[in-house]
Amino acid sequence: ERHRDMRRASSSLLGLAPRLLSGPRLCSRPLPLLAFARASQQRSGDAALALGEIRVADATGSLGVMTPKQALALAAERKLHLVEVAPNASPPVWKLLATLPVVEKRPEPPKIEEM
Repeated sequence: ERHRDMRRASSSLLGLAPRLLSGPRLCSRPLPLLAFARASQQRSGDAALALGEIRVADATGSLGVMTPKQALALAAERKLHLVEVAPNASPPVWKLLATLPVVEKRPEPPKIEEM
């Protein structure tokens, strides 16, 4: 209980969001949760059409700021997927990827049957 109180006090003193303290731990330091790794949070392709401007990047670097229609045309031309990687940036950052990232579950170890 003492550790919980210390963690709560340190988070309020440092101004850290409680969400950052809920991530996996390594050596008693909290690691932030990675939003881009959560498939449920990702938007792709057609969701960009509702936005005014987006910043587009590919594997080699930034391609600049463009309209969503231009970005979708570029993705179709290169046969790539357009995926949002930084929704809170201004303008939001979208990336051209060859394949959509998939978050897979770990395979469960085989159960040992007792005789």
